[in-house]
Amino acid sequence: MSDEAWYAVLEHALAMQEGEYISACSGPTTLLLERRADVLIAMREIPSTIDDLTSFAAQMHLTTHLSDCQILSFGDSRYLCAWRRRPVDADWLAALAAADF
Repeated sequence: MSDEAWYAVLEHALAMQEGEYISACSGPTTLLLERRADVLIAMREIPSTIDDLTSFAAQMHLTTHLSDCQILSFGDSRYLCAWRRRPVDADWLAALAAADF
């Protein structure tokens, strides 16, 4: 997805009411975005074999855009979750969508 498209996703997400969510697709990857007060949360499903973010970060050489991610587990599914308070750029969304597993 182009930078302009990611900024459009960011602007749409920031205009949402608290608790609303949207999904954004980039190739085969789908990001789920939710707004909580002035925080935007983005999640994407990751392989269930990834249990530990430390070893994942070492393997993937995560960029600074994803340096504060967390892995969330819901049943058998795992999600890589990133968040920003009052985000002004969409680089972290693009990085989350582009991370290769």
